[in-house]
Amino acid sequence: MELVALPFVTAIALMGMIASQKPEHAHVATLMGGISALIGLSYIGFSLWKTYQLWSETATLANAIELATPILLSLGFIPFLYAWRAYVAYSDMFATIPIFGIDKSLVPYARWLAISRIGVDLELLERWRKAIQAVQPRNKAELKHSLDGLLSLKKREATPPVVQPQDGWSPYLAMQFLADYGVETGHYHHSFDDEWFASSSMREIGSGINLSNNLAYYIEGTQHAATSLKVKLNVNNPDEAGTAEDIFIGHAMHLLERAMSLNAAERLKMRIATLETFEAEIPYGHILLSREDFVGGIKGGYSRRFEIRRGALQTSD
Repeated sequence: MELVALPFVTAIALMGMIASQKPEHAHVATLMGGISALIGLSYIGFSLWKTYQLWSETATLANAIELATPILLSLGFIPFLYAWRAYVAYSDMFATIPIFGIDKSLVPYARWLAISRIGVDLELLERWRKAIQAVQPRNKAELKHSLDGLLSLKKREATPPVVQPQDGWSPYLAMQFLADYGVETGHYHHSFDDEWFASSSMREIGSGINLSNNLAYYIEGTQHAATSLKVKLNVNNPDEAGTAEDIFIGHAMHLLERAMSLNAAERLKMRIATLETFEAEIPYGHILLSREDFVGGIKGGYSRRFEIRRGALQTSD
C-alpha cells in the first residue's frame, strides 16, 4: 500500500508547491492542498478505526510508553533548541556589530543591554542589530538611546496610535492594506533624517530567463504617520508584461479601496484599469499613476507606479 501511496502523495505535494509559486495557478495549489489534507485525514481515520477495533490488543502499558516516549523526548528537546538558537543569534550579533556598527569597546555594554532588556526576544535582537548598523552609535548614551527608541517603537506597534486623515495613515494599518494579496512588509523603521520607511520584498512575476518582472509595495512617512503608499511594477521582460500589468492593476485598486474608500476605487477604476497616466486630487492629498521607460539596459523595459499621498508629503518624486 505504501509503495503505491508514497509516489502519489509526493507528486501531489510537489504539484501544490510548484503551483503556489505563481498567482495564476492559485486554484491548482488550493486543490492540491485539499487533496493532501484529505489523504492525511484518511490515514488518521484509518488508524483510529483500527485502534478501536483492536482496542484490547493495543490498550497496553507497553504501547502507551512507546507512544509517549517520542512525544516527551521531542517536548524536552524544544527548550534546548531554543536556547541554542538564542546562543547562535547572540554570537552572530556580537561578532558582526564591531565590524559594521560600533567600536569594540562598546560591545560588552551592548551585550549587557541585550541580555538585561531584550532577553530571548530574538526578533527584537535582530532589529536592534540592524539599527546599530544604521545609526552607528559612538558612545554608551547613543547605544542605550537606540535600544530605548526601538523598545518604544515596539510598544507603539502593539497599540498603534490613531492617525487623522489630514496627517496620513497609521503605518501599522498601512502595512496590512495588501495583506489579502499576500503582500507582507518589513517593519516600519527610521530611514534617515525624519523619514521612515517600510517595504515588501520584490514579488517575481512570470518566468523571465534573465530577469523577471517584479512588483513591490512601499510605505513612506514620518515616525507617527505614513504619508505615501506606493505600488511599483518593474517590467524587465516586456514579452510577459500583460500578466504583470494585470496583477499591478489588481494591487492598485485594492490599495485604493483599503486606503481611501470603495467609492474612490469605483470612481477611478477605469483610469487604473486602462493604465492611463493621471494625477487626481483627493482630500488632504492626491493620487497618481505614472510610467517611466528604462533608459538603456533592458530594451522595452519600463516601470509603473501607483501612489497615494496624503498628509505632510505632498510632492511626488
